[in-house]
Amino acid sequence: MQTQNLPTSGRTAEHTSNNFDFLRFLFASLVIFSHSFVLTGNGGDPLSQMTRGQTYLGEISVDGFFAISGFLITASWLRGRKVWSYFQKRVLRIYPGFLVACLICAFLVGPLGADSAVSYFREFSAFSFMRHALLLGKLELPPSFLHNPIPYQVNGSLWTIKIEFECYILVALLGIVGAFQKRIAALILLAIGSIAFGVYAIQPSAISHFPETVSQHMRFFNYFLAGMVCFLYRDRIAYHPPLLAGAILLLIVATLLNRLQVIMVVPVVYLLMYAAFSHSTVISGFGRKRDLSYGLYLYAWPVQQLLATHFRGAFAPYSLFLTAFPLTLICAWASWCFVEKPCLSLKPKPQKQATTPSSPHRP
Repeated sequence: MQTQNLPTSGRTAEHTSNNFDFLRFLFASLVIFSHSFVLTGNGGDPLSQMTRGQTYLGEISVDGFFAISGFLITASWLRGRKVWSYFQKRVLRIYPGFLVACLICAFLVGPLGADSAVSYFREFSAFSFMRHALLLGKLELPPSFLHNPIPYQVNGSLWTIKIEFECYILVALLGIVGAFQKRIAALILLAIGSIAFGVYAIQPSAISHFPETVSQHMRFFNYFLAGMVCFLYRDRIAYHPPLLAGAILLLIVATLLNRLQVIMVVPVVYLLMYAAFSHSTVISGFGRKRDLSYGLYLYAWPVQQLLATHFRGAFAPYSLFLTAFPLTLICAWASWCFVEKPCLSLKPKPQKQATTPSSPHRP
């Protein structure tokens, strides 16, 4: 690969020729693959085994979602700078698909996974369900899937959606206070966040008195901020093969030293952006007409749980993935065609030609 094929992301970002849509689809698929191990009670996926439990495919794929969101959502804010239209777009992208998935989980998946549908609906609280769904929270549903390796969890993937929406709010707040006028502010935030998470990774007891959500927020905010920095410094970041090799080598060394979590944000996001802006690929048009990544993420877990409970003991991780993936793909297609796409058509129309990537994005 010639270096000139990979310019700074600033030159690349002026066009829509990027691989973000494909990468989101890939990440959503890897989440399904990774969960196939957990939901069959077979421990960690291959990456977890390779890194001795320091990370796994599902985790690093969600990290990738946040990094891509950081890049594209920052671009969206700077393209419009109007709070109302910005949040209209964000709500229309997240809420319709999420709420429909919550309804399906509550009124179809939950009862099918319960020992008794009658008992399930007797314990069902409409108020609690609506409150958690509208706040993008974890679903509070009656007991289901009690005999599965991961019981009670009707949809164990939804919890990250709320954190992503909080990242959208962060972008708006930074924009309102004028932080983007000095892009170094985002770089400083990323440095502080990385140091804080590095301290936690080395010595978890340092913040052990805080809720677990603190470490979760630190991690995802850091990846989101890294994507934001990649956009803001798109005229300065170059994607060269020697830097790619250096990032890979750094990750390998950190893994061997059992310090992967301490330094992985920057090299992982560099690898991601390198792949996103690589002109050597022919996948830049992937997903332009049908973005199935969000639907894959929303429906994979309940599909896998239903398969695991109704064909108990019949699935190993790979067979569960191969069975669940096409079924989830159908659900994702229906979500896009009948929920997401119609709602996205209601987004405010841009007043001028976009100069940054504008494809719809997902957690």
